[in-house]
Amino acid sequence: MTHQGAVAALRPLKSWDEHGLIEMLQALEDLKQDPLLLILDGVTDPHNLGACLRTADAAGVDAIVIPRIGGHGGRRGSQGRGRRG
Repeated sequence: MTHQGAVAALRPLKSWDEHGLIEMLQALEDLKQDPLLLILDGVTDPHNLGACLRTADAAGVDAIVIPRIGGHGGRRGSQGRGRRG
């Protein structure tokens, strides 16, 4: 497989639990900004997940809520981008 001439420098996203998500939502409320969330459940195709993540990034989504891998009792994890801007 060839790389098509593209290179990207990436840093890992911060993974939050429910408490971190609530803190982020409160920070947006303090800034008088409405949060934009993407909540995913049951996405099994990696191509569909990738399309959802790319669209979320383009739309300026503040956080993506997804089930934890090997989750415990239905608890959910989330991935966040931090504040917009």
